[in-house]
Amino acid sequence: MAQQDDACSLLDEDHNQAIRLFEQYKTAHENSRQVILARQLCHELAVHMQIEDEIFYPAFQRATGNTDRVQDSEREKMFPEARRTKGFDLERLAGQLTARKAELMAEHPA
Repeated sequence: MAQQDDACSLLDEDHNQAIRLFEQYKTAHENSRQVILARQLCHELAVHMQIEDEIFYPAFQRATGNTDRVQDSEREKMFPEARRTKGFDLERLAGQLTARKAELMAEHPA
C-alpha cells in the first residue's frame, strides 16, 4: 500500500491545506481576500471534521477496538496505530473519505 494513498495521508493533507490557507490569510493584505480565505478555511475544516467523525473515527474504533485514542484525537499516535492494525484497509477507507468529502464540498461550496 502506498502511504500517500491511504486514509491517514489524506487526512494529513487536509491538515496541511488548512495550514497553507491560514498562512495565506495572515499574509493577505486586502480585507476581501482575507474574508474569502477565512470562509474557505472554515468550510474545509468543517468538512474535514465531519468526514473524520462520520467515517474515520468509527472505522478506527472498529478495527483497533481503541476508543481512548479517538477521544484524545492525537494523530501522532492514532495514525501509526491505524497503519499497524491488521485488516484495517486504509486504501479503501481513503476512497470513502474522498467520496464523502467531494459530496460535502459540492453541497456547500466555500
